[in-house]
Amino acid sequence: MQYGAVAPAAESSASARTDVAATLLALHERLDAHFRTLAETRQRLPNSNGVYAIEHGLAQGDLSVLDDAVKSWIAQAYPSQEHRLPFVVYTTEVGYRYEGDEYWPTLERRAPGWERHVGRPFVKSIFRWFQRTYFGARPQGRWAEHRSIISWPITHAILPTDLQRQLAQLLYECRGSLTSELLDHADQLGDFLGAHAYKASKRFQQFAQNTELLGNVAAALLADGANTPPIIPSALERIKRDLSEVREARQWLSDARSSADRIRIKGASRGPSSQRRFVGSTDGRTPPTSPVEFWLHPVDAGWQLRLRVPDFTPLFARRRQLRQDVAQAKCRVVGTGGKRRATGWLLDYGQQVALTAWPGGDEPVFELDRATPETVALFAEEARTPATERWLFRRSSDDKGHLVRSGLVRPGAQYLLLGPGLEAPPVDWVHEEPVDCADGVVLAMDIPQDLGSDVSAVIHALGCESQSSVTFTPLGVVPAAWDGAGYGEWLLGDQPILGLSSDHEITTFTATLDDGEPIHVQWEETTDGFVALELSDLGLGWHDLRLSFLVREGARPIPDLRVGIRVREAEAERTDGTFRQPLRLRVRPQSASLEDLWDGRSTVQADGPYGLTTTVTVSLSDADASVTAQRAFQVPLPLTAAQWREVFDAQVMQQPMFQDAYDDAIRGQLELGDDELGYVSVALERELEPLRWGFRRSRGRTVLRLYQSADTGGSVKVSRYPFRAPYQRKPATAEDSLGFDFFDAEGGLFVAQLDGHEARAILPPTVRDIRRLRRVRGKVRVGVTGRSAALVTQLVDLANLWSESRCPGDWLAHDRRSAVDKAVKSAIASMVGGQAWSRLELRYANGNLLSIAELETGLAKPRDWQPYRTDVLRLASDTNSSLDPPVERFAVVLGGCLPTGRLSELAHRLGVGGDVAGSRVVRSDGSRLLLSEVLLRLASVPGSLSSRSTSEQGLDFNVVLERPVLFRGARMLAIVAEQRGQAWEWD
Repeated sequence: MQYGAVAPAAESSASARTDVAATLLALHERLDAHFRTLAETRQRLPNSNGVYAIEHGLAQGDLSVLDDAVKSWIAQAYPSQEHRLPFVVYTTEVGYRYEGDEYWPTLERRAPGWERHVGRPFVKSIFRWFQRTYFGARPQGRWAEHRSIISWPITHAILPTDLQRQLAQLLYECRGSLTSELLDHADQLGDFLGAHAYKASKRFQQFAQNTELLGNVAAALLADGANTPPIIPSALERIKRDLSEVREARQWLSDARSSADRIRIKGASRGPSSQRRFVGSTDGRTPPTSPVEFWLHPVDAGWQLRLRVPDFTPLFARRRQLRQDVAQAKCRVVGTGGKRRATGWLLDYGQQVALTAWPGGDEPVFELDRATPETVALFAEEARTPATERWLFRRSSDDKGHLVRSGLVRPGAQYLLLGPGLEAPPVDWVHEEPVDCADGVVLAMDIPQDLGSDVSAVIHALGCESQSSVTFTPLGVVPAAWDGAGYGEWLLGDQPILGLSSDHEITTFTATLDDGEPIHVQWEETTDGFVALELSDLGLGWHDLRLSFLVREGARPIPDLRVGIRVREAEAERTDGTFRQPLRLRVRPQSASLEDLWDGRSTVQADGPYGLTTTVTVSLSDADASVTAQRAFQVPLPLTAAQWREVFDAQVMQQPMFQDAYDDAIRGQLELGDDELGYVSVALERELEPLRWGFRRSRGRTVLRLYQSADTGGSVKVSRYPFRAPYQRKPATAEDSLGFDFFDAEGGLFVAQLDGHEARAILPPTVRDIRRLRRVRGKVRVGVTGRSAALVTQLVDLANLWSESRCPGDWLAHDRRSAVDKAVKSAIASMVGGQAWSRLELRYANGNLLSIAELETGLAKPRDWQPYRTDVLRLASDTNSSLDPPVERFAVVLGGCLPTGRLSELAHRLGVGGDVAGSRVVRSDGSRLLLSEVLLRLASVPGSLSSRSTSEQGLDFNVVLERPVLFRGARMLAIVAEQRGQAWEWD
């Protein structure tokens, strides 16, 4: 369509381009003035996150003109620097409507010619310029690291439409936990909401990693008229308007704002009562945010002391980066012999741990490795054993002993007292019972109904106190925990009600909550000596209820009673349903992904009426939200984690339709229930890794498919390592023109690399007959020439390369990887051990069994290192069936053959810095390695010592080469364990 006289085609095209250029220049100048003014304002604000491109202030008509001008220009040419701002706004608007992995297809569809005339790197360049010029916001979080281009327009869109509903839901679910302090500090609000985003989609969790942006958006949505929102009104109103189009989201946001308004009116925080003392404590220590639960569990040997890993989400919600630090840490649990737990173990709340030794009173429960000093100190203060040296447990109907924090015993109740060196007094209502806890003693107490002076004296001598004849009973809503004496837990929003009863001669009592105004109650006016005390509007944290009694003249006085009340949020589970509903489906850890479910790294439990059966439906969906595999099957209730794994393997993992659909799936869903019991469900999404390999069947063979979500602008390089020569790296070429599918009949290890990102997977060889099978299972050769620490390091890295690669559920792939692992270990042992030991390794590699006597002969020349040989022989001859590596026992052996000073010197040289205590190295990341552990790992799992998977600079293996006899002893122990079928299980 044209206006005016008709011009020749060439002149018309040139004129049109000039007109488009003029439009873009006018828009650029207008936006430049707007953003410069906005930048000046933002730079004056404290803790400002910067300017976002979505705050362009353009009306819908202006955006339509900008949209047409940009599309017209890029259909012909590369953008000019004079027009950059319209392109910043345009790509941001695409980001605002972005969903999942559809950014680039959407951009090309809306603006044909973008890939040809503009390209992806241009987007990153204009946003970097915007950030420098206009105080622009910068993408943050792990997602931004591997999607370094589209993270810019997505961040500058502030809150893409597909995330708005999830934020509204998050604000609604957290409304009861909001405080005036959170509402006044957007950074703290962002940390708090980020810690509670575990139920949302993976994409929202990635958005929530930028806690500053999350806090600013949430603060703006919850802001009242008196506060200046951190986002300009036009952008904020647009988000609110889009939210209002979804009924649920509109209601969620309305309820959340109402809660925020009520909190502002009160003018006081509903947060934790951080200065209140822990009921029953005497040291005045601030109570823990997430106390550790202890109890005595009945076992065949008598009683067993157990603890439960608490939900630390409330702690993470108020401390930036704490969750990430804990996720990277390993830990030891007090009273368990020092065994180190795997990375991130503390995040999997609810795990039960049996304590085999008395842990002591007021001791840190968790000793963290590979954590910052601040995190170590925080957990040492936050998670401690009960402060006393004697712990009181009340026996309940489930025959377990539940910790009584107040230390009070009641007439007619049964208790267990645990502590070191306890002796039963000479009374018939106290006797000792067996306990599976070294240095601990358990006394069982059946408290008489009549608490006379003699009984009270015995109770006092045992370190306890007797409760008066006033008793407490929780009424109404079921508490999350109640110890039967003076401590209870309720969920946020509950209205705790305590029933008080007594046959004592009471005239009046007062109830004082948290040192507030006391309530006076005339006991004589109560019904049958019973009072219901309602505790309304309790905020998160600890509360102290003190009860004081006035008795009739001449009656025995009643001392003040204290009730400890903890109000907490519901535990942060990946769950649907609660402990008050008929069905509950629980997935742990709470951050579990689809890969975790598939590979068995997560656990699933189903709670419901005992003895009934119901239906589980498992489904997989692809990027188009189409269900690609689905299966329903019956399960008994309740369903344990072990039962789930067995059922899931049979009903899902072994089904061809799930095997074919898994690698293309981006979402999995578990649904539990039926029409009678109702339904609960949990969704698990795939981790958005920069690169990943998948396995698919094509023409009767297994093919590797490369999935790429990295958006760095670079090109992927793929290499292949063959099984026969696992150290030889060769370029690999894709079978298809798109560069997705890779295949080689010989199989091998495929490694994809892109700008610092790496993905590894093992492709099994193709086998069609027995002769072919024999050939592909031929000898693996790892050629090594020379003897040096550098060569040991290379072999350790090679072991890591293969052992940490993804492997399909194919026996031949596992067989070939095992053969490579064995060959690399043999090469390391032959190099370090020397010529004589090398001959033993050759025999072992050829499938010969080596006797302990043969191995002992190879340790050293006759009559050399005699004490060491004797100790190693004794340790190797131990037929203990434990699969734990003998780190501590081998350390004792080393200590018996070398002076302490020499051990310390060797350990110091072997490590990468830090202090040395004896033979223990404290590494720069906070982890601790024994010299014995390094030797045993090198002998059995050398890949675990590789610097490829840690931030360490690597170990100095010259120490091992200089003292090969020490390594030979470790290798001897490893070979003996393998031949017995007891290969060690390392964390």
